[in-house]
Amino acid sequence: MSNSAARRRAGMARRRTALWGSAFLVGVVLSLASYRPARPDPGGAESASYLGITFRDLSSFKYVPTSRRRDLPPGATPFPPEVQALHGKRVTISGFMQPMYVQEGKTREFFISRGGVGCCFADAPQQTEIVQVKLPPERAVPVTNVARVWGTLEVKEELDQQGYPLSLYRMAGDWVRAEGEGATSPGQVAANACMIAVVIGAILEFIVNLVLPWFRVIGIGDRASFLRPNRKSTSR
Repeated sequence: MSNSAARRRAGMARRRTALWGSAFLVGVVLSLASYRPARPDPGGAESASYLGITFRDLSSFKYVPTSRRRDLPPGATPFPPEVQALHGKRVTISGFMQPMYVQEGKTREFFISRGGVGCCFADAPQQTEIVQVKLPPERAVPVTNVARVWGTLEVKEELDQQGYPLSLYRMAGDWVRAEGEGATSPGQVAANACMIAVVIGAILEFIVNLVLPWFRVIGIGDRASFLRPNRKSTSR
């Protein structure tokens, strides 16, 4: 290998190291900027006694209103035993918040669901994926996108006069904590930094290895091209 080829390879290696090093540095900075340490539970040690559940637990069955079922005796519950067993339990669950009433930016009555209640019909949450929450007046909370709620769960089917379901799950809330506002752990920060670095590095590689050489081929960015006289203008 000639000295010029070796120098060229060494220069390319240095440029690539600088490129990916810069991308990783930008990724770390942006990831750290989004870091939000996990907030402590509002109830302190007491909230640790609440049973953690998910909407998968509440929607583990196919719900059919009792008004449309002929296989159940009057007064029977449509819930399977494992879901009915949650009735009256102190639980905690996380989901999307949809306020019912808002006053001065705060709410004490809202829905919490697997997905946004206002989403498109195809992805709208089912009845078994919505919990109606009511807080004491003195514990109204600011409206947020995603929240974790602690409270006592009521599992009971409520139907209107026509037999259509109004709600299946209601919660007397004790505390609410906003969630989903950024990376909440060092692991998430590291993962975000790597993803950002890969994206930025790939973009820079594309620019350096494809866009800039193409510009040089067509004369854009070449200072000498701007100094060359225009043949058509000089021929006049």
